[in-house]
Amino acid sequence: MFLYVLATGLIGLDQSWTKQYDFVVDCNCGLALVEKNGKFGYVSEQGKLLVSLIYEVSMVFSEDRAAVMVGGSDVMLI
Repeated sequence: MFLYVLATGLIGLDQSWTKQYDFVVDCNCGLALVEKNGKFGYVSEQGKLLVSLIYEVSMVFSEDRAAVMVGGSDVMLI
């Protein structure tokens, strides 16, 4: 049990990049969903912005795809 707590604590130590966003969803498929000022995008596990913060609505990745909304009603998979 102690090793589990220690390991999970260490995993979160290098997550200082999360502070620059209003909302962060844990990494899935190697990408984390982030939100800032009402726009969504995706970052790598290290916090590098990979998909710009341009989406009005965005879902987490599943099976290497994510649903996003741009322009109020255009839903697409990226």
